[in-house]
Amino acid sequence: MAIIDKTVKSGTIVGKMQDITDFITALDPDETYLTNKFDRTAVTSTKHEWLNDNLRPARDNATMEATDFDVQEARPRTRDFNYCQQFMNGYSTSDTTQAIKKYGVRDELAYQFVKCGKETSRDLEYAIVNNSTAKAEDTTPARFGGVTYFLEATKPVEAIATTGVFTVTGHGFFNGDPVILMAAPSGAIDAKYSTNTPYYIHVVDANSFTVHVTPQDTMKSNYADLAIKPSAAVAAGKMLLTNQNLVDAATSASKGTLTFDLLNDAMQINWKRGGSIDSIVCSGKNKRNISGFTQGVQKTRDISRKDLVEVVDVNCFDCIAA
Repeated sequence: MAIIDKTVKSGTIVGKMQDITDFITALDPDETYLTNKFDRTAVTSTKHEWLNDNLRPARDNATMEATDFDVQEARPRTRDFNYCQQFMNGYSTSDTTQAIKKYGVRDELAYQFVKCGKETSRDLEYAIVNNSTAKAEDTTPARFGGVTYFLEATKPVEAIATTGVFTVTGHGFFNGDPVILMAAPSGAIDAKYSTNTPYYIHVVDANSFTVHVTPQDTMKSNYADLAIKPSAAVAAGKMLLTNQNLVDAATSASKGTLTFDLLNDAMQINWKRGGSIDSIVCSGKNKRNISGFTQGVQKTRDISRKDLVEVVDVNCFDCIAA
């Protein structure tokens, strides 16, 4: 005997009330990490400038009890600048939209205002990470220089003599300044020099200098004998150099992939420049590389400890990896 199902099913009901959660969630934790970490200052012009100063390298310093007082040339302060960039995000809410009832939103104008502020903050973070130039407003909007602007400044090496004297017109370096040497796009680094290794400047004149293994060598009277000399004279267009805190992953054995050694290279360079780093900011791709590092996975603990903790993921590296 057939059973006829006469049950009223939910799918046939007309006029069902919608089931909508009466709040809206915006998931965006730490999306503007650099904006929140960097300090803030008030500016009174669209071009903001500041002064930099630094110390000479540490050196052996022992003087006789009775001696004639002597002086040395002071390192002058340097001047740096950046521009102010204008950001704009607009929205419009009609009176009717403001008045009608909506799920999750009581005041549409206030909601869009907060949302627009978050979007502008994300635009600011994007500019901090990606802006590679700093320019005043002309026929195009002004832009401030971001992290890449301050890290990617390189100078072309015009020549390296067999005596080890570099020619870089208007280099602006001081004795003891660290530099990193890199191959030019169509050149190659000389075999006597290494990539991702800091060398130290002894200034010969405004357009030339020698490089040394330690900052102390740059201050010795026989600095010329201690200069690192190329295997052969280097012509223009072969090498670049920078005095920024960076490593060139493209010239490493990993061919551009972030490795534990490259991360340590960056940490060492920053430390030598006086940096005290406590965090790393990186892309999602490099985060996965860092999570795969295996150095130091074997841990030791006191024999009295009876507990065992399994660590899923530890990030304790110090540098910026773009």
